Amino acid sequence: MKRRCDKTVSVPSANAALQHGLKYRGNPEECKPFLLRCSKKVTSGYQESGAVGRVPGQKLLWCGFFRKGLSVLYAALKLVHVLAILVWVGGMVFAHFFLRPAVATLEPPVRLRLMHEVLRRFFSAVLVASLVALFSGSWMIGRAAKEVVQSGGQFHMPLDWMVMAGLGTLMVLIFGHIRFALFKRLQRGVAASDWPAAGAAMNSIRKWVGVNLALGLFIVAFTLLV
Repeated sequence: MKRRCDKTVSVPSANAALQHGLKYRGNPEECKPFLLRCSKKVTSGYQESGAVGRVPGQKLLWCGFFRKGLSVLYAALKLVHVLAILVWVGGMVFAHFFLRPAVATLEPPVRLRLMHEVLRRFFSAVLVASLVALFSGSWMIGRAAKEVVQSGGQFHMPLDWMVMAGLGTLMVLIFGHIRFALFKRLQRGVAASDWPAAGAAMNSIRKWVGVNLALGLFIVAFTLLV
């Protein structure tokens, strides 16, 4: 929802807040008046940011507006964030449930060389995707917090955001272990034609990719259902 904002807006109730394009969580009857403070320099449209804030002594509210330019940037980063997660989680699903069983009947030298080449390309893409997801997620949280504070509220991160941030960071750390420790062992084993060592490294990679896949699917499910 877009609106012009060239003065301080007093919102007397949650129902009135809805008329201004805000989303409210809680009992509307228990919500006391709060203010949306807008910069005098801003004459363009404002859009609802989705930031969660708490006005002191009052119920939990969705509050804070982004300037039109920032809302476009926020939406763009959110799109990039989701696409990065799709590449990462989708690739793990393909590798874990489709590629690995399909090559299981091949001889170890052939199978391990093939998996090495596939994972080398996939891990390069995931390295970019994980950093993009980490950066874009951090920026969106920081931007939302800043908007809430500037509007006079106190920022309180929603539970689903905390789950995404915490478990997402854990996924990045696990991927770092896979890429820079376990995959290095696979590389050395393949380069030296040491198939038992390469097979052991591949087995460890499979287990940790399974952990990351479970975390990724949990984050998606929790975010959509909570």
